Amino acid sequence: MPVGGHNVLEPMALDQLAYLSDHPNQICTFAELYGVLWPGSTAAKKTLKSSLQSLVFQIRQILEADPTRPVTLRSVYGRGYRFVAPEP
Repeated sequence: MPVGGHNVLEPMALDQLAYLSDHPNQICTFAELYGVLWPGSTAAKKTLKSSLQSLVFQIRQILEADPTRPVTLRSVYGRGYRFVAPEP
């Protein structure tokens, strides 16, 4: 989200990005991410998945050249997300 001309991630999106980048090139499952971002939550999985998708959208707006064609933060259909580490 833009703040003072800069793109800024909300704290939970930053937490998600940090977790994903700490696990490069690995599939981080929805359940794993729920546990990291909302430990002990009793909210319905549908609600958590929607919140997770919203956070991914924010991250992609900042990381990706074309957020509709993600290269760095990829969806793994039915499983979760994968942060693709840049080549050295």
